[in-house]
Amino acid sequence: MKKNYTFFMVLLVFSVLSTSLYADKRTENIDMFLVVDKSKSMVEEIEDVSTYIIENFIDNFLIEGDHLTVIEFYGKADVVFNKTLTFQGIEQISDELLNLKADGRFTDIGNALDRLGSSLSAYNSENSRQYLILLTDGKQEAPENSPYYSPDGSFNHNFLENTKTIQKKGWKIILLGVGNESAVEELSKELLTTYEEIDFSSNVTELSPADETLGRILSSGFYIQDDTINISLKSDGYSTERTVIISRILYQEQGINYELLAEPFEVKIPSETAVEVKIPFKLSGELTPGMHSGSFLFNFSGDTPFIPAVFDYQIEVENGRIMTESSEIVKNNSAEGSKTSSKFLIIIVILAVIAAAVAAFIIIRNYIIRASAEKDEKRNNEISGNN
Repeated sequence: MKKNYTFFMVLLVFSVLSTSLYADKRTENIDMFLVVDKSKSMVEEIEDVSTYIIENFIDNFLIEGDHLTVIEFYGKADVVFNKTLTFQGIEQISDELLNLKADGRFTDIGNALDRLGSSLSAYNSENSRQYLILLTDGKQEAPENSPYYSPDGSFNHNFLENTKTIQKKGWKIILLGVGNESAVEELSKELLTTYEEIDFSSNVTELSPADETLGRILSSGFYIQDDTINISLKSDGYSTERTVIISRILYQEQGINYELLAEPFEVKIPSETAVEVKIPFKLSGELTPGMHSGSFLFNFSGDTPFIPAVFDYQIEVENGRIMTESSEIVKNNSAEGSKTSSKFLIIIVILAVIAAAVAAFIIIRNYIIRASAEKDEKRNNEISGNN
């Protein structure tokens, strides 16, 4: 173990700063999922990892009302905590993490993500912000009976399909690599996110500012037109301008990837601002002519991905190109739907106005009839009195 008194004193100072700058100010609750590798390959770092989690996330980041799920994994995965936090709950999970031991055989990251999915189905969250924090050395060594097993430790088709499902949920994935021989770079590509290496050999492990953890770049409005990918990116929660570097764009169909991006594409997004982005592309590889149903997948470099980073999309291929016509159909259908909705709304408004006018006419007519009847009755009473 490489730690000393100075390391913990500095970490404590950062923790106090983090608390004063953030924990007492946040009022919006979040869902946080901590997935921690406790396989034997983590044995040299596990105590530092426990301390890092407690100081970074448990004591000085999470607040009462946040929902925390903690999953420890190796060849299998165990949910050790899954509760909405109270002060007592924060103390409970801290004790659990301090007793964490790296004593598990194998490392099945795919199974851990499966376990995460099953635990989510057990409760319904009303929170709009969800964060997956995965701490691992990134070495996939699934046992032979696992659906994610591969002889060479690579990420197989089942794993890739699993990560696409997670991406579609719109979670922000924070991947933290641990150890001198971390393999998280490859894992980050499969998870369609970025990663950060944690170096416990130095005396200082800096805490990220709160908005670095909570901030998100949200994607929407994906469509294809004229050999261009169109997408809207919005900064949410960041206090400064962010730079998104798209390193690869893949079109994936039945496990086969087709490259679309010749070189990295960079876009700057000011704080709390939406930017409309147009990315030119060229299809690399041969897709048979006709309609195809697949997914567009984005890979990133730098430190800022966007979410979600996978889009299911039907394309039409002709002469080695993704044709504009198929995307035009999507756009036109959307436009027609918008027009239909607008016409329907106008009809409703007109009917409402007519109904209001009829009701007003009936009320006024009844008032006039009643007033006329009262006037006639009064006149008749006067005539009778005079007689």
